[in-house]
Amino acid sequence: MSGAGKRSLSLALPVLIGGVLLYLSLRDIDWAEVLRMLSGTRPRWLAPLLFLPALDIFVRALRWKLLLVPVTAAGWRTLFGLEAVGLGLNNILFLRIGELARAYLGGKRLGVPGLSVLSTILVERLCDAAALFTLFSAVSFAIAEVISPQLRWAALAGVAVLLAILLGVTSAERLLERWEPWARFEASHPRIHRLLRELVLGTGALRSPGRACAIAGLSLLLWVCDAAIFWAAGRALGLEGLTYLKSVAVMTTAAAASALPALPGAFGNFEAGVKAILVHFGYAPEAAIGYATLAHLSMFVVVTSMGLFFLNRFGHGLRSLGREMTSAGEDWKK
Repeated sequence: MSGAGKRSLSLALPVLIGGVLLYLSLRDIDWAEVLRMLSGTRPRWLAPLLFLPALDIFVRALRWKLLLVPVTAAGWRTLFGLEAVGLGLNNILFLRIGELARAYLGGKRLGVPGLSVLSTILVERLCDAAALFTLFSAVSFAIAEVISPQLRWAALAGVAVLLAILLGVTSAERLLERWEPWARFEASHPRIHRLLRELVLGTGALRSPGRACAIAGLSLLLWVCDAAIFWAAGRALGLEGLTYLKSVAVMTTAAAASALPALPGAFGNFEAGVKAILVHFGYAPEAAIGYATLAHLSMFVVVTSMGLFFLNRFGHGLRSLGREMTSAGEDWKK
């Protein structure tokens, strides 16, 4: 298959999955009831819905600062802007291109190899998944009446698998140094060896027990903050019985659905996940869709606006960044 064909297929899959999930989540909905519900939004809860997504980015910036310690010393303000750019571009572009853009811009602004920056981003994603599974596991014991034991044990198994992967990632450099063929590979393929070392360098932060604990704590904290967004959305719409603990379960379900190939902003996946669990909790489909709309749009608008703002502050627009990244990719292949 040609490169163009592969790109078309990679775009068709998220369009298909996101489109189908959006259709399934929105069909047979009484939109008059959804609009009535949204029109009754309590204004005092709009402030936390706008503030908490920015707090999420701030916590992410602090965590990224720790992950970058083996690579470079970076200020949290710069990292805040880069995090916003990455998340914002993920909301409007396919295939989570925002993460590659963050790695590219981060390497340029921090003066370090982009692959090392990218590896810290990959570690971030693993930490995110481990934190989400951990929170869901803890909450599932507290609200055992609405979470099946099978889901609870699956989440605990996910935590174990992710911790094993993180341990393997952390040990990668030491294992390579002790592997005798690694030295021969360095002599015969110096360029590839250098690139691999740059990639492994970004995993070094977890080798410090104190730093690893701080990274784990911040990973949990940012999802605790995100769960507060879902709780605040429920309070804004007057959803009785949607406690903070249930909001954690809603958030983890939405995050799991959004991890599938999706349209930009995870539209369709997000709504399907939220609707499924809220209906499971006993809410009407219209209430679930109204709630999903408010929670999703509040995060989307805040994060996307901040991302585009900081992208402009970094001297780029979408087109100029795309051209520059394409040119850099071509040079790297040479």
